[in-house]
Amino acid sequence: MKKQNLILLISVIIISLSGCKNKEKIEKINLTKEIFYEMPIKNPYFDETTPWYYNNIEKESRLEFINLLISAAKSGKYTLLDYQGKELDPNKLTDAFCFVHPIFDSISDTLICYEIEDIAYLEFEENWEYDQNTGKIFKEVHGISPCFSIEQKLGYEGKEFRKIFSLQPKLTDSEEKEYDKVITERIVYDAFIINPHFQIKKENYNAITLEKRKEYINSIFDKVKNEEIQCYDYYFSPIPAAEASQILYSKDTIQVMDPNPPYDTRDTVVENSLNAEDITKIRFMEKWSINTKSMEMHKEVIGISFLYTSYIGDIPGYMHVFWIFFDEDYQKKLLDEKSS
Repeated sequence: MKKQNLILLISVIIISLSGCKNKEKIEKINLTKEIFYEMPIKNPYFDETTPWYYNNIEKESRLEFINLLISAAKSGKYTLLDYQGKELDPNKLTDAFCFVHPIFDSISDTLICYEIEDIAYLEFEENWEYDQNTGKIFKEVHGISPCFSIEQKLGYEGKEFRKIFSLQPKLTDSEEKEYDKVITERIVYDAFIINPHFQIKKENYNAITLEKRKEYINSIFDKVKNEEIQCYDYYFSPIPAAEASQILYSKDTIQVMDPNPPYDTRDTVVENSLNAEDITKIRFMEKWSINTKSMEMHKEVIGISFLYTSYIGDIPGYMHVFWIFFDEDYQKKLLDEKSS
């Protein structure tokens, strides 16, 4: 009898463990095989009320990371491309810090030279996948490019990012990859998924195909409606399930006046819905690490938020929808930081 009970207990444990494994199993779906986007690592919109990790890596860590990239580029161990996508000789890397650019209200072009401290943007070339069970995004970094922004120097015309070089890490197939250097414990930044720069015709630049975009965003919206995932507001506080659903779809009754005499008013039902096509950006909260021997970079996606474009007159702005986090303990940590 005792033996039978022991066998039964072992069977229950095995089934339970199997259930846990299936629950935690990651089922990855491709979101985009390639996407290029620029992002700030030195906050261009300084505000004392803005957390340090928004569009920013703290100065010491930022300079250490940039110097690491430059040292790797000079080593000759990695494939190096210039701003035109042509192979770059590491011995000519210093020349890439200077380039000729027209100055506003000036007849002649001017040679602009930048310093390492001026590097405030990075362009990434990545592959994105997501777990269909949780919506968590996984990124594989194929290229890292330090960039200059023409806007950083007063008097220069137009908006333009200029890559100094693009370094391609040595990617490995190992599932258990080692990252010996933490670049930043936390960074928040926005990535376009609909290209806002129509003059730039580069494929996959700040863009994901409509089909893939809708597939992913609708999967998140469905999980919210079905109360499978918890949403959080801009300040990381939980949003009740009913309110979260209303963000995505709501009905309002308003009074509309008849333009003709006797100008009676009537109740009219207005439907407000947020569709996947409306989402123009994904806001990421991430932890960055790197393998200093292969320059293989790891971006651990902690949480995401969707943003859609909203206009005040002709001026575009971006409205935050809600945060979702892939680790509830991390959300609690953020709340604790805000209250301390």
